[in-house]
Amino acid sequence: MRLRHQPREAAVLRVLRALHGAGRRARRAPPHGRARRVALLVDLGTGRDHDPPRRSRNVLRALRRRRDLPGARRPPQPLHRGLAAGHRRDLHGVRPVPAARHLGHADVARDRVVSPIQSALVERIDRLTREKIAPRAAEYDLAGANPVESWRDLWREGILAGAIPAAHGGLGLDTATYVAVIRTIARGCANTAMTVHMHSTVMRFIATIGSVEQQRRYFDEVVRQGKLFGSWGSEPAVSLSRSILMETTVRREGADYVVDGVKHFCTMALGASHYMVWCALDGGTDMAKSLQLVLVDADAPGITTDGKWDTLGMRATFSPSVTFTGVRVPAEGRLGDPGAATRVGVIEIFALGYAAVYLGIAEAALAFAIDYAKKRIVRPENVAVAMDPAVQRHVGELAAQLDAANLVLADSAARWDGADVVERGLLANRAKYLATEVGLHVTSKAIQIVGGRGSYKDFPAERAFRDLRTSTLMPPTVDRMLEAIGKSVLGLDAAMFNVAGSKPRG
Repeated sequence: MRLRHQPREAAVLRVLRALHGAGRRARRAPPHGRARRVALLVDLGTGRDHDPPRRSRNVLRALRRRRDLPGARRPPQPLHRGLAAGHRRDLHGVRPVPAARHLGHADVARDRVVSPIQSALVERIDRLTREKIAPRAAEYDLAGANPVESWRDLWREGILAGAIPAAHGGLGLDTATYVAVIRTIARGCANTAMTVHMHSTVMRFIATIGSVEQQRRYFDEVVRQGKLFGSWGSEPAVSLSRSILMETTVRREGADYVVDGVKHFCTMALGASHYMVWCALDGGTDMAKSLQLVLVDADAPGITTDGKWDTLGMRATFSPSVTFTGVRVPAEGRLGDPGAATRVGVIEIFALGYAAVYLGIAEAALAFAIDYAKKRIVRPENVAVAMDPAVQRHVGELAAQLDAANLVLADSAARWDGADVVERGLLANRAKYLATEVGLHVTSKAIQIVGGRGSYKDFPAERAFRDLRTSTLMPPTVDRMLEAIGKSVLGLDAAMFNVAGSKPRG
């Protein structure tokens, strides 16, 4: 249900206020009285405002048509949207999952930071996730295959262009809204959320250090064709948590560049259309001067992969090892100047997005455990597991921890756009550290609450645990994050990553 008010219609406004109150009471009402109260929630919109823009591929255009977004001659209007609990669909394809507000903690990423207009977008993605993306998650996990259909659905909603500036046809989302979207998708499919985040970060690099021609070409391919971009930086012998050092080389040869080397954990291999490859220019070791990004077409000759990707979790990110042997890249494929990638404040958002994914996974796991505890009846008492005080304490603990981690994530996202490079590193470290620790605890304890059945692959708790445990291994590690946070508190060099060849500050 959607509730909207029009300021010039006082009578409608009074009715809407009454209906909002009825909605809140309905959600708190016992089951036997809920249906009657929920029946009061009706859509009062008429004419053009009543038609949901489901057929539009451009979310911003759709919102303008609904008058939820101000146009050139249209003043902004408040937006109120509500959804009765009884209308929420099954998030996992197994059992109904309550909204975040029913978990005992606030949905801070939307309620406290994101504006009403942005909330409309997040709710659209929430609906898409529940109806289409989440039901496919188990199949993609089992197959270890790229979530192609889910990518296409998100492209139709404009999300693949979420980090592309509006001037190039994208949504140009602010960081708070972007993080809320990624977290929402992760509740239904962690793999889809993670791959979209990787793709979106490449868009940010192109927007920040790319040439006008690169922006025009690549942004158009995403907006009009739904093409995706991967980011390949991991090296066989180098831990990025310890130091950013590339052994894959790129050198100038005639009019082109030539790439040679091996990359590990190549997310979206065989799925994306282009890959942003992190290289050392002419084999240099001072990354402040030699780190060079190049955009490589997926079908470029000389790229090979063993196709091996049989991991504990995050199986649908499909990230095998890839070898580059004399891969030629046109001169226009060079992205930014040498060393620019670590100086522009984009690399830090990798970790912020990871935190959003972790908390989305954890929220879904806890929601499933809560629903299961309410419906699982045990003997001889013939009462629900939820009536056990021990279970109540566990759920309370997990809800409180998730609330705290979400507050930090929301605060980091809200401050991001106005922060400098060093502060962004600190914001990302705080959010990812807490999301890692809380996420691992929640997904493990959720299985404990459910009991032996929690380990069944038919249930989402098992997959959530595997995905969280695997994805939290992505850099920076917990030790590195705590080191950087500690240095910041002590007034020392607090760079998020150690860049090989650079001298520490402070």
